Amino acid sequence: MANEQHIEQLKQGVEVWNSWRQTHAEITPDLDEADLSEINLSGFNLRSTNLSSAKLTGATLENADLSWSNLVGVDLSGARLGNTNFHSADLSGALLKEADLHDDDLSETTLIDTDFTGADLSRANMSEANLHGAYIKEANMQDTIITPEQIKQARSVNTIH
Repeated sequence: MANEQHIEQLKQGVEVWNSWRQTHAEITPDLDEADLSEINLSGFNLRSTNLSSAKLTGATLENADLSWSNLVGVDLSGARLGNTNFHSADLSGALLKEADLHDDDLSETTLIDTDFTGADLSRANMSEANLHGAYIKEANMQDTIITPEQIKQARSVNTIH
C-alpha cells in the first residue's frame, strides 16, 4: 500500500514535490497501488519511485522522470506521457492501452507482457528494451527506435503508421 504522506506530498504540486525529492534524496517514494487517475504529474521527478499496481488511467505525466521506477502492473491506459523518461524502469505487465508515449525514452526498460494496444509510440526510443511477450496491436510506431530482434520478442505486433 502507498505511503499516505508521500501521496499528500505529491498532491501539493510539482514545485513542492520536486523540492522535497531534492532535499530527501535518500527516500524512495512509495505510491504502490495508489489511485492517481486523471492526475497531472507533468514535470514531476518520479525517478526510482515505487508505483507498482498504481492506477494512473487518463493521467498526464508529460516531461516527467520515471527512470529506474517500479511500474510493474501499473495502469496507464489513456495516459498522456509525451517526452517522458522511463529509462531502465520496469513496466512488466503494465497496461498502456491508448496511451500517448510519443518521444518517450523507453531505452533499457523491462516491458515483459506490457500491453501497448492502440498506443502512440511515435519517435519513442525503445533501444535495448525487453519486449518479451509484449502486446503491440494497432500502435503507432512511426520513427520508433526499435530493432527487428526486439519486435520478434513481442507476442503480437500489428502496427499502424
